[in-house]
Amino acid sequence: MRFHPEHYSYSCLAPYQTAYAEATTRTVNGQQCRTAYPNNIITSPLSPVATAISAYIPQASNAFTNNFVFAGTYPIISTAESIRIDQAFGQNNKVFVSYNVRDNVRNNNNLPQFQLPVTSFLTSQDLPTHLVRVGYDHIFSPTLLNHALIAFTRVLNKEGFITPSQGKDYSQLVGLPGGTGNYFPGIILNSVTGNESSRVNLGDYVDPNNNGFNSKISDNSYYVSDASR
Repeated sequence: MRFHPEHYSYSCLAPYQTAYAEATTRTVNGQQCRTAYPNNIITSPLSPVATAISAYIPQASNAFTNNFVFAGTYPIISTAESIRIDQAFGQNNKVFVSYNVRDNVRNNNNLPQFQLPVTSFLTSQDLPTHLVRVGYDHIFSPTLLNHALIAFTRVLNKEGFITPSQGKDYSQLVGLPGGTGNYFPGIILNSVTGNESSRVNLGDYVDPNNNGFNSKISDNSYYVSDASR
């Protein structure tokens, strides 16, 4: 939790950037004061939603700075298929059609991070590539050949969060008012100083118009050539 000095300035004794118990607000010598939480740790009242979310955050794996290490794997399944048909029309005309497809499927879960469902980095990626080629050769003479080629390539990069595959409504499980869906609620936690390097992201950030993918990019290429030699 981030404490802003301007939000917690009601104290007779304690300095700024300290968390104060709102229930202890009182007036002393005409000045409003609040009692600081011991060791700057809020003990009550605790948000039931925050308490439920904290149950998904793992315990530290060591006692030093950056004290949680996630050990993951990076499996890649790559498949490739090819088919080609050649047809000759007489001695001087030849046509071929070929189709190649390659599909790489992998889970991106080898970075230092939390485990499911609170991490925003564990994703599944499907990278299919399709290549279609049509070629035509015409032999004019023993020393002159014309080769024409038309090709089309399509690459589709689909990357989506793994969390939905668990089939749970995490917003409802943590009691988030008005929340619903099988993604873990997106939360950003800053340090007291607001240092960007101390920011922690929890949950999934997904565009509801992107059909469940946090990244879906297609790349289409066309190729036409004609050469004589």
